[in-house]
Amino acid sequence: MRTRLNQTQEGVLQYISKRTQEFPKVTPEVFTANHLAGALNISRNSASQYLNEFAKEGLLLKTNSRPVYFLNREVLENEYHIRINQSTFESLGELKEAIRRLSMRKKNFAKAVGSDAGLSYEISQCRMAVNYPPGGLPLLFSGEEGTGKSLLAKLTYEYVVDEGLIKPEDCKFRLFSCRSYVNAPAEAVKVLFGDENSKGLLGTKTADIIYFKDINCLGRELQDRIAMHMEGRRVFFSTSLLSFETMSRLLLEKIPVIVRLLPLEERSLAEKEQMIVHYYKQESLRIHRPIRISRRVLELLLNYRYDRNISQLKSCVQASCMNAFQGSEEEKKLSVQVVHLPEELFRGTRLSDHFGGVMGKAGKDSELLDIDQLNVHINSDKEQLLYESLLESYRQMKQGELSFEAMMKQNRETVNSYFDYMIFEKNYSNEKIRVTEQVLTQIFQDMNQRYDASLSSNFALVMSRIVYNRMRNNMGGSGQMQEGKESLLELQQYLQGECRREYGIMEEIVSLAEKHLELTLERGEQLLLLLKICQNQDRIHGLNTRVLVVCHGYSTASSIADVVNQICGKRIFDAIDMPIETKTSVVVEQIECYLETALNGNVIIMVDIGSLETIDSMLRIQFDGTLGIVNNVSTRLALDVGDKVLAGMPLPELLEKAKEGNTVSYRIIEKKKKEEAILFVSELGNDIARKVSQLFLRSIPRQIELRLLCYDYEDLRSQTAGLQSQYHILFCAGMADPALMEVPFVYLEDIISFKQIETVKGYLSEYLDEQELQQFHRNLLKNFSLQNVIEYLTILNADKVLEFVDETLEQLQIALGRRFSAKTVIGLNIHISCLVERLVKKTPIMSHMDEEVFVKEQKKFIDTVRICFRNITDHYGVELPISEIHYVWDYIYHEAG
Repeated sequence: MRTRLNQTQEGVLQYISKRTQEFPKVTPEVFTANHLAGALNISRNSASQYLNEFAKEGLLLKTNSRPVYFLNREVLENEYHIRINQSTFESLGELKEAIRRLSMRKKNFAKAVGSDAGLSYEISQCRMAVNYPPGGLPLLFSGEEGTGKSLLAKLTYEYVVDEGLIKPEDCKFRLFSCRSYVNAPAEAVKVLFGDENSKGLLGTKTADIIYFKDINCLGRELQDRIAMHMEGRRVFFSTSLLSFETMSRLLLEKIPVIVRLLPLEERSLAEKEQMIVHYYKQESLRIHRPIRISRRVLELLLNYRYDRNISQLKSCVQASCMNAFQGSEEEKKLSVQVVHLPEELFRGTRLSDHFGGVMGKAGKDSELLDIDQLNVHINSDKEQLLYESLLESYRQMKQGELSFEAMMKQNRETVNSYFDYMIFEKNYSNEKIRVTEQVLTQIFQDMNQRYDASLSSNFALVMSRIVYNRMRNNMGGSGQMQEGKESLLELQQYLQGECRREYGIMEEIVSLAEKHLELTLERGEQLLLLLKICQNQDRIHGLNTRVLVVCHGYSTASSIADVVNQICGKRIFDAIDMPIETKTSVVVEQIECYLETALNGNVIIMVDIGSLETIDSMLRIQFDGTLGIVNNVSTRLALDVGDKVLAGMPLPELLEKAKEGNTVSYRIIEKKKKEEAILFVSELGNDIARKVSQLFLRSIPRQIELRLLCYDYEDLRSQTAGLQSQYHILFCAGMADPALMEVPFVYLEDIISFKQIETVKGYLSEYLDEQELQQFHRNLLKNFSLQNVIEYLTILNADKVLEFVDETLEQLQIALGRRFSAKTVIGLNIHISCLVERLVKKTPIMSHMDEEVFVKEQKKFIDTVRICFRNITDHYGVELPISEIHYVWDYIYHEAG
């Protein structure tokens, strides 16, 4: 691009710019070379030359019509808030149409990325709230920092205006940032309720929408006062806290609609990619240049975990464009490479194995992608492709290109692929999904018992998400193509004729779902349900023998059937589990239902013990096939029977050979000497136990034949028996005694305070001589000093954290009116230091047994701890959850000795 223009060239650009501002009101002739030449008193050839040069450089748009028209690109883009990538048009009419198409700006909620998918349910909540008569309902937007709460609040206001719920001139969006008044509550009262000179935001009856951002930052009394002045107003609130502990109960009672926004990490990759593309397109419009990004950039941005969610993602995109812009001002397109990304992305992102490192060799990963050509489809396209694929395979079968079996195989693969998508990509869950899943699971279990339908609980989860997805997107039929409804109905009717029994099961499930959930399954959902039933009922061609395993126990029969089916690669075995308390008559009814579905084939019933061995004498139905009964069922026997069923062996020969091939054998294994070990345990997690064991191992002067075991306190409870049967545990060390039978316990605090060093040396006397024991003693004194333990267990500055903990413990002892023992002080130093690290790393202990009782009964202790810990929480910028306070209480009031 040229750097300087002469006076005539500047006049040409100015003239075209001025005329373009009047487009399309002026006559087209003003954009021609002839008209320009006359207006500027230059030759037509010069005018044409300059105009074509500017068009070639991208400054002007040009038509290929006769006459040729020239318009200023930047003026049009600024006027219509669009970006025009095309440089030449066939006519002015084509240019006008392009401008019209590009300028069809999205309105209100459509501006939000994911409005038609990931945010559709939340947006529907907003719509319903503001449309509720007479004047809408209050809204609370809840979510982590940077999840888009303020944006959605502003878009809801735009929706109210766009829909004519309030006239634009009567309604303004008024932001009240509660965080700004944390230390100035009196000023907040004045702004909200006024004084002698003004009425305040809530003191004046207007149609304005007031948005209280970060409402949790205001005190409860002020929140109560806001609640009492909300009547008849449109008010929105937001909070970044996951719980509402700091919010006024009165205020919460007046907010019936809570819109919860997911953190970016819980949104699907497709939604994340759509956001990335969206923000790069915004930057492209901002700098008036096309943008290209490498595949590596896209993957880095996709895989990074954003602490500040969407706002941080947007900042990273802007930073990459800023870095790429430096030194590339003369290039027509802005190319964003890995080196342009902010440093934080490299520290927090793990690249895929095929990446070969950030600066790996060039190849497909370094290919530049044009942002304007990247179209990310989140939801509806997946569903549309599903139904298109099902209809295409049906079309091919009708035209003789596929057999019925081949069509069903293709459909099975298509449906399973979509189900995988619903499980792994649409992995959201909420109370509505869980309730739907529970009801469908119960319905499926009933169908399994009555019809041998083999519908799993996993399938219930998938169907509940499909139904929920359709309801939240309001897509009227699981996103199926409107123009394909007749074809879907035709396919469903065809399958009804081919799969009558399966179709009947599907109809009964649909009826039960409508009865129990007041929910109508749409045609597309019915088709998926039917195909899944057909898939599970699909029997092996050429095999006329079915096997039913019936065992006592809650899942014994199911386990045997599942394992053998998996090994055989075919579904040959079915199962009926018989809990001990189950009456034989109930099992007989289930077997009769099973036999009714077996038609005229052979059935083998494999049972374990007792009355089941004579089950045939209890049957009240006439079975037209051949029935075989085998006792003493086991996985090995079932596998042998399965192999012979697959081989097509006749039933009498099959049972005889199965009997011959299954005899009991035995071996005697002499008891081995247990391996000796030392057990390290920590209520702070397995990682802490492991680090303590490493310190201990470093203290031993040479390698010895002794195993060091590390366990979390809670996990140890369920594994004690197995450990003690495998190891002879010399002693157990930690901060909390798990009370293992016949295993002595050494407190870590006693090692640090030198009280138990001689005891520990005694346990190792069989492994170390006297000189080595003395060296071990010296090493233990050095490695297990309090400061060294803290430095080793945490990433924090030991001096600093111990200084804070010492101050905190002194304040806590004064506040509680008791002095802690030296042992307790040492233990609390370790415990609180690790607690601080967990809070800094944002991995606190999130729950504690009997937490609700603790909050109710120990409110004074909780308040005391929070006050005493304020020096720590303020310095490290963390909050102390109830669960962590509960552990401190446990340690203080359950101290040993």
